[in-house]
Amino acid sequence: MQKAQSHGSLLNSVNERTPLTSSPQQTDHSLTVKWGPTSTTTISPTFKKSYSVSTSQSIASRGVSYLTPLELGRRELYSSLPFQAVFGLQSRERKLTEDYKSFIASKSQLNLQLLDQSDFVSTDSNTTITLPLLTSILIASLIQFLVGYNTSVLNPVSSFCFPEHTTLQWSLAVSSMPLAGPFGSYFSSLFSSKYGIKKTLKTTLLLFFFSGILQTISQTMLQLTIARCLAGLASGSSTVIVPLYLGEISPPNIRGTLGTVTQFAMVIGILASNLFALLLGNGESWRSLFSVTAVISVLCWGGTERGIVESPRWLLVRDEGCWEARGIIRRLRGLRYDEEVRI
Repeated sequence: MQKAQSHGSLLNSVNERTPLTSSPQQTDHSLTVKWGPTSTTTISPTFKKSYSVSTSQSIASRGVSYLTPLELGRRELYSSLPFQAVFGLQSRERKLTEDYKSFIASKSQLNLQLLDQSDFVSTDSNTTITLPLLTSILIASLIQFLVGYNTSVLNPVSSFCFPEHTTLQWSLAVSSMPLAGPFGSYFSSLFSSKYGIKKTLKTTLLLFFFSGILQTISQTMLQLTIARCLAGLASGSSTVIVPLYLGEISPPNIRGTLGTVTQFAMVIGILASNLFALLLGNGESWRSLFSVTAVISVLCWGGTERGIVESPRWLLVRDEGCWEARGIIRRLRGLRYDEEVRI
C-alpha cells in the first residue's frame, strides 16, 4: 500500500518546465521528482536545439550554429533550377520570404525585428543598376526586338514584293517563320547547354543577319521563303534564350520585372516594322525594310563581343568554384571584391 502511494505521488509531482525564450541558447528541460515529504531530486538534462537563428555577434560570442543559405541548399538550387525571368516572380519571392520569416520566428520564439536583422533574410530592396547589367539587358532586348520586327514586316509590302506571286507562295513565305521556330528553340537549348548562352546569342544574331541579307537581295519567292526560315530559326532561339539569360544575370528583386522586357521588346518590334513601312513601304524602297534586320544584327554583334557577359549560372554548373563567375556577378551587382559574392 505504501509502495503504491509512493508511485502515485511520484507521478503526480512530475513537472516539466520548458521556458520560452527568444535567446538562441540551449533549452532547459527539468524534471522534479518528489520521493517523500521532504526528499526531492531534480534531473536537468540539456538538449541542444536543432537549429538557431542569430546575428553575427551572437555567433562570434556564443558559437551558436547558424542556419546559412548554404545549409539550405542555395548552391544546389542555383545550379539546378532554370532561373527564367517570369512576370510576377518578384511578388512570389517576397511572399515566400515573408512566409519563411514567420515560420522561423514561430519555431525559434524570435521576434520579427531580430530576424530582419539577421544575415540570412535581407529586406533591402535597393538595387544598383550597373553598366554591364544595363548593357546586357539592352542587347538581349534588341535581339527580341528582331523577333517582333520580322513577324510583321511582310504585311505592309504584300502588294509590292513580287506582285506576280500566288496565294500559296505568299502563304508559304509568311508561315515558314513560325514553322521553323520550334526547331530553333530545340537546338538552341542544346547548344546553350554545351557552349554557353553568350555563344548561343551570337549564333542567333548570325541567323538574323543572313536572313536579313537574303530577304533584301532575294529575287524569287523561293529565296524569300528560305530567308524567312532562317528568321524563324533565329526567332525560336531568341524566344527561349533571351528570357533565360535575363533571369540568370538579373538581381532577384527585379527578376520578375525583367520578365516583361522580352514581350515588350517584341511588341515594339512589331510597331517599328509598321512605322518604317509608312516611309519605306512602296514599290521602290520596300527592300530597305528587310535590311533593317541585318543592320541591327551587326550592331548587336558588336555589343555582344564587348558589352555582354556570360551567364554566371552556366559557368557555375561547369565549375562550382569558377572565379570567372564570381567576377561576372561582382560586375553585374556593382560589388568591389570577389569575396563579397556569396554562392
